[in-house]
Amino acid sequence: MKYFAVGEDKSLVDVTELVLALAGGAMSGNISFEGSQSTSEIIRFLDNNINTYGNGISIGGGGVTVIGGGEAAQVLEGTVPADTERVMIGSDTTIEFYTNVQSGVANAKKVTLSTAGLFSGHQKAITSGTAAPSGGSNGDIYIQY
Repeated sequence: MKYFAVGEDKSLVDVTELVLALAGGAMSGNISFEGSQSTSEIIRFLDNNINTYGNGISIGGGGVTVIGGGEAAQVLEGTVPADTERVMIGSDTTIEFYTNVQSGVANAKKVTLSTAGLFSGHQKAITSGTAAPSGGSNGDIYIQY
C-alpha cells in the first residue's frame, strides 16, 4: 500500500519522498539531538566523493560517547556527566578488535581484551628468581636477585 501527502500545489506526493519509511530506505542529512541546553549533530554521514568503496560515519556530539555490548552502555551512561569529552567502550564480556577483515574473517587478525583487562597474546611476563636469565627474545622481563 502506498501513502500520499497533498503538496502545496494540491498534487499528490509519495510520502516516502518526504520521510524515511519504517521499513528502511535511503536517508540524506545528519541526525541531530535537541537537548535541554543545546542542539547538536550526533551522527554525521561523510560523503565519499572519490570512489565507490563506501561512505563514512562520524558519531559524537561534543560530550561523552558511550559504546557498549550487552547492558554496558546503559551502565556506563550515568558514570560521567554528558559534557565529559571522553569515549567509553564497554562490554558485559570481552571486547574484540579485528583488522585485515577485507579478505574475510579467516585472514583477519583479532585481539581480545579479556574480562581481566588483558590483551590476548600481548601480555609480557615479569618474573624474578635467583637463576641466571635465559632467552629474552620474546620481550618477557626476568629480574635476577
